[in-house]
Amino acid sequence: ADIAELILREKRDEIYNLTEHIPEMAKETKLMVGDAVEAFINVDIEKAQEIKLRDDVVDELFDKVKDEVVAILRKSSEQVDQCVDILMIAKYFERIGDHAVNICEWTEFNVTGSVNNIRIL
Repeated sequence: ADIAELILREKRDEIYNLTEHIPEMAKETKLMVGDAVEAFINVDIEKAQEIKLRDDVVDELFDKVKDEVVAILRKSSEQVDQCVDILMIAKYFERIGDHAVNICEWTEFNVTGSVNNIRIL
C-alpha cells in the first residue's frame, strides 16, 4: 500500500519529469515477479537463475534514480518532498526485485537443497 500511496501522491507527469527510470523499474520488477512465480511453480531452475541475473538491471536503475535525485537536490531544494517520494518509490521497486530473487532461491533450494552453491541440507 505504501508504494501505491506514494504514486497517487505524485502525479504521473511529475514522476516522468524527474526520472524516466521509475516506469522501467516497475515494468522489469513486474516481469521478474511473474517469471519467478512461474519458475517456482514449474520447478524451472534455469529460468530462476536467469531471473536472478535480471536483478542487476533493477539495481542499476535504482542507482540511476538515486543519482538523478541527488543532482536535482544539488540544484534546488524546491522539490525535496517530491524527490524523497521518488527515491522511496524506486527503493520499493528495488526491494520487489530482491523478493523475486528470493522466490528464485527457494526454487533452487527446493530442487538442490542448496542456495548459491551453499549446501543447506
